[in-house]
Amino acid sequence: ASVASSETEVVCEFNDALPRDSGYVIVDSLIYFTAYNPDPEINEAGIGTLRGGGGYEYLCSIDIKTGKYTNYGSICYVEEEYPSADKSSHSFISGFYKGKIYITYGFTKEEYNHTESTTPPEFTFYNFEFDIKNKSLIESNLPHALYADNNTYIYNDKENCRTVVINEDKTYSIDYSTKDTAVRFFDNKVFFSDFWYDIINERSYDRKNKSYCTINTYYDDYYIIQQESEFLKLTEKELLTLE
Repeated sequence: ASVASSETEVVCEFNDALPRDSGYVIVDSLIYFTAYNPDPEINEAGIGTLRGGGGYEYLCSIDIKTGKYTNYGSICYVEEEYPSADKSSHSFISGFYKGKIYITYGFTKEEYNHTESTTPPEFTFYNFEFDIKNKSLIESNLPHALYADNNTYIYNDKENCRTVVINEDKTYSIDYSTKDTAVRFFDNKVFFSDFWYDIINERSYDRKNKSYCTINTYYDDYYIIQQESEFLKLTEKELLTLE
């Protein structure tokens, strides 16, 4: 699509998988994403319904210059061991760290009935890494990432009730085990849903004004904040006033 007009162009078409709507990574001219086999359920009237979870999950890419589409194969398949994964499994790209794309694969081991239960289902998460150079996809030794970029990897250490930040090969520990499925990291600060933590001065800052909870990025000494449909840019001094 063109940012200067409403014109669009078809880069490529494929029909073996349906892209997930969260988590993309662009490396050179390749955009990587996860996708799944929707395996539509056909009713007696012959009408198909796409399911949102379960089935095979794939890692794919599109070369935005040539339009070439590549499916690198199944990320993980656990439905034979855990039948409940047939409706609950999902995957998303959690980030890119040291030449590898990290992919979170989640599923429930037990059957869950949304209409009968008042508590959310308990998900199990596996972590996979895709090596950009040799195009290999394996299960990672690292816990699944809450955030990952070129120099930073953040994960939740539930056993020790802490969040671990690996930044520039240094490891920082935050005495907080988050329920967030993802966090943000800008300017040496970890942004959780309720507060943010500065890993340099080892101090946390509570954000009582929850309407400012989405911090999208940090650019040119400003934090770009999203408040519903409105975007704001704040200096660090102004960010501190959000306590």
